[in-house]
Amino acid sequence: MKPAKPLRKELTPAPQVAARSVIQILMATGRRYTVDGLREKLRELFKTEGNSEIRAVASMSGVELIAALLQANQGLEKFGIRIGITNGEVSLGTAQVEPAALREFIASQRPTPGTGELSLAAMEVLGCVALKQPLSQSEIDRYFDADKRGVVHRLRQLGLVEEFTGDGGRLMFATTEEFLKKFGLKHNDELGDLLL
Repeated sequence: MKPAKPLRKELTPAPQVAARSVIQILMATGRRYTVDGLREKLRELFKTEGNSEIRAVASMSGVELIAALLQANQGLEKFGIRIGITNGEVSLGTAQVEPAALREFIASQRPTPGTGELSLAAMEVLGCVALKQPLSQSEIDRYFDADKRGVVHRLRQLGLVEEFTGDGGRLMFATTEEFLKKFGLKHNDELGDLLL
């Protein structure tokens, strides 16, 4: 009779840990993140990990992270969930919804664009744009010392921020009429009164 081999704990490879972490971030926050923003967050979270195989998550490239997320989709599809990557933004959504009755129910539960609560990050960026407008994307990112493209994109989807071409052909952002309506303002000059 051979002696039993000691049980060895299987190490989880970096791509699986990265994908699982991103899925948990997306589910817990309900937000979109840029690939670069997620890479930076994973680097911050895993750079001091004791296990070298898992610590490798901290040094994954953008291409490696995208590949890990797309591979994770294969396992998620059976649960009707998928990770979407569009224009450098990562989000969690549903795969093809069947039957039709379920699809109709889900569609009826979605909020109308421009309604609903804004996240704290969205409110911070919206306040910055409202008070300092017009602003370029790099100026917004500099105020927060972070990549806020995803938040600006979401504010544009909600119709609260619009883009236009400024001096020198730079893309600039400013608030919209929808922003004024949402916050009960008649014009942007009233913003100063709110701060007094």
